[in-house]
Amino acid sequence: MMNKTNFNNKGEGNEDGQLVRHERHRFAELVRAMNAGTWETDLIKNTSIVNDRYAEILGYTLEELGPVDYELWTGLTHPDDMIRINLELEEHFAGKKPYYECEVRMKHKNGHWVWVLDKGRVSEWTKDGKPAFMFGSHQDITSIKEIEEELRLTKEAAVRATQSKSEFLANMSHEIRTPLNAVIGYLDLMLHGKEDEVRKEYLEIAHTSALSLLDLINDILDFSKIEAGKLELHYEFFPIRSLVDQLKSILFLSKKEYRV
Repeated sequence: MMNKTNFNNKGEGNEDGQLVRHERHRFAELVRAMNAGTWETDLIKNTSIVNDRYAEILGYTLEELGPVDYELWTGLTHPDDMIRINLELEEHFAGKKPYYECEVRMKHKNGHWVWVLDKGRVSEWTKDGKPAFMFGSHQDITSIKEIEEELRLTKEAAVRATQSKSEFLANMSHEIRTPLNAVIGYLDLMLHGKEDEVRKEYLEIAHTSALSLLDLINDILDFSKIEAGKLELHYEFFPIRSLVDQLKSILFLSKKEYRV
């Protein structure tokens, strides 16, 4: 990376020079406010200049980090991220994107990986149109990536729980509906047999209760349809007096059984 003071130091004593120093001061204050690392790279010489925060994000001081060149940078960058980095740089160099931006992992001094949002743009080009000088910033986004990972794991756990519930409902559907249908079937046979009126009344109550239980189970199983957005509502007319009579019979039997 090229040092800006060596890149263009003429006119430092005139008004243009004062303006340059003023803009540099504003830029430095902005960088400090953003708590961002900065890098300036001479793409011809493959050398870079970085600030204290750049080194601090990786657990180093500037003295410990030493001269920053392409070999050091690639050595600190996760190898799996280099493909994305190169693709983003190529698109920026080709003019397809106004700036370079990539989330990358870089090795901390202590050995773990930190996530960095790496952003930059080419500021100078050679006469034949090749990138010559580039500057940019590093922002530590490790905490954001950790939250994203926690949310991903939570979502996966929720999906697994939903799948387990669906499997449970499917099994319950088979295990409960089969014997219940048998009960209803035998009650139908008894209802059509030649039984006395009292026994027939009890059988009708039992038959109605079994059907009500089947409806209840169907309602429970419909939760899976609700989650899938496939539940359909049907409007039907029913004799309310008959419903009240059925409820009275069921409640009367429960009251008698528990001596309420």
